[in-house]
Amino acid sequence: MRFQIHIRHSLFFLLSLHLLFSGCASISVKSTALESPDGTQKIEIGLDADQALHARVVRKGEVIVDSIRFGFVLQDAPDFGKGLNILEVSRRTIDERYPITLGRSREAHNHGNELILLLGETEAPHRKLEVHFRAYNEGVAFRYAFIEGGFSMPVSIVEENSRIEFPADHAVWSSVWEQPNNSNEAEFVKTRISEIESKGWIQTPVTVERDDGVVLSLYQAALKDYAGMYFRKVEDAAPAFQTRLVPKPEGGAPALAVITKPQVTPWRIIQTADRAIGLLDSEFILHFNPPSRIPDTSWIEAGKMTFPWWVAYDAGIEGVEAGNTFETTKAFIDFAADHGIRYHVVEPRWYETRGNIQDGDHAPDNSDPLKPLDEVRIHDVIRYAESRGVSIFLWIHQSLLAANTEEIMKTYKSWGAVGMKVDFFDRLDQETVELYHSLAEEAAEHQLMVFYHGAYTPTGIRRTWPNIVTREAVLANEYNKWSDRITLEHSLTIPFTRMVPGPMDYTPGGFRNVMPEDFKKNFYRPMVMGTRSRELAMFVVYDSPIQMICDAPATYRGAAGTDFMVEVPTSWDETRALQGEIGKYIAMARRKGNTWYLGLMVGNEARSFTLSLDFLEAGQHYRTIQWSDKAGGAPTELVRETGKIKGGPGATLTIEAARGGGATVRFEPLDP
Repeated sequence: MRFQIHIRHSLFFLLSLHLLFSGCASISVKSTALESPDGTQKIEIGLDADQALHARVVRKGEVIVDSIRFGFVLQDAPDFGKGLNILEVSRRTIDERYPITLGRSREAHNHGNELILLLGETEAPHRKLEVHFRAYNEGVAFRYAFIEGGFSMPVSIVEENSRIEFPADHAVWSSVWEQPNNSNEAEFVKTRISEIESKGWIQTPVTVERDDGVVLSLYQAALKDYAGMYFRKVEDAAPAFQTRLVPKPEGGAPALAVITKPQVTPWRIIQTADRAIGLLDSEFILHFNPPSRIPDTSWIEAGKMTFPWWVAYDAGIEGVEAGNTFETTKAFIDFAADHGIRYHVVEPRWYETRGNIQDGDHAPDNSDPLKPLDEVRIHDVIRYAESRGVSIFLWIHQSLLAANTEEIMKTYKSWGAVGMKVDFFDRLDQETVELYHSLAEEAAEHQLMVFYHGAYTPTGIRRTWPNIVTREAVLANEYNKWSDRITLEHSLTIPFTRMVPGPMDYTPGGFRNVMPEDFKKNFYRPMVMGTRSRELAMFVVYDSPIQMICDAPATYRGAAGTDFMVEVPTSWDETRALQGEIGKYIAMARRKGNTWYLGLMVGNEARSFTLSLDFLEAGQHYRTIQWSDKAGGAPTELVRETGKIKGGPGATLTIEAARGGGATVRFEPLDP
């Protein structure tokens, strides 16, 4: 059966291409194609024997997606997807540059070609729908548009039948869940597509690798007024994923997304690269989101943040008792001020709460986020932080903020807070998606930054609302407190999976560095697997404009590598992805102003690297400072070396990295 399906698809496209180039008058309503500006990507589009829309993707002459299917299962209405004609075809070229407030670069170049098809049913009820396609040098995308007069409103969608079929049973890195309303904090496990549990909810992004090394990252962008998307594995076809919209946790009506007015759906993205490392050069996802709605973004600033929760509110300083008290918070603020760290986050419990914090039991009738606890002395905390040049973020449970958004934000701003850490969403239904947008918009009104925890993975909303400075949705350093899941392999898998669509709040900076065989769970003094230099490299490799540094002030003071950690930027003017292999190693270079930073991480094998320095300005001399593993030393030991190097063709740097090790290098231009 699978062989017959492939034959039918291939014959269809051969016929379509013949018609396309034969000059037949019926071509404009039967088939068409769209290419990227450089011709790398091509989407071939047409109608099959059932008059259902069908497409495939060709990259550099190779079919990388054998089939894309389209359509909807609707409530109280016939399904939409068969018996269609292509009524209109329109095209445009997109070529714009726009600023990025915080991220991998200061500017993005949105250059692609777009094709819009107007589809109409040949029989009653004669509904109409647009399907939009885009082809970029970096990948392809599609979405639907419910147009004025196309459907009788409201449209209640039970299932979106977008299906992506592959020509072979490729390797895939995926997080698969039993249910979709969760924290999105899990490993990305390598399997073949056929080996994925068919009933599982497959979290986006999904990274697919062909046998020739070409990779595809599948995710959603511009998610608004719609339910979020997971994938499911399709059993009755070629290796394939189908979209799976997320229901409300409490259940209810079968409709998962309700369209009440003309609108577009989120984009379904297929980003591609010759090798996995090529996924990390650009901010591709931002091209599909609306421009910033914040005219003046000068109040949105990147930086590092002290994070007392990771060490159980213990600064490690003699005479300062552990606990969420003013004196402990003051010790963290003092460390931040002394080391040029911009932010501190006040973590729970800091307001009146009768629920169980670990279970997220923070229903509005149990807590009051406008009543600070006496021992925290939140007003004194904020005043003291201001006096020392440190700004405060306040943690809050999302349900409380949703219930009283305007008053809470207005109050926190009046207290002097600059942002909020909003936690425990753990949902991706249409109602929650709208909450993300409304919270960001209201926060912008009060000039408050936000970052989301217990969140779904990025969809590019930070282009529209750049006050969303980072988000979690990653199995991160906090799990070292109670598990051994943050392995060397895992921390080298997430850059090529979870990080592809955007920032992740991993909270690096653990300075109790050990090899995996020596790791022990410790809730109060967590360890991290890998060397100190590897942990430092995370500040270059991992995207997060707000980087929470996780360890205690006493652990950092005078420790090897603290000088790099407190100095390295967290938002960049340019990014170059140099080398990498999923789960094994990665090397990234990033520029802030005229200074370049290089971060290198390796996994379970020691490696030798010769890295091209072609990102350095030709002819420019640079002073280098390198932090690397000490040969034969303990995981906490570093070698700090200075030197000089000249940029230009052929400039290279050789680094020997120990097992579980890494290196960081700063390249600072010298005056002529």
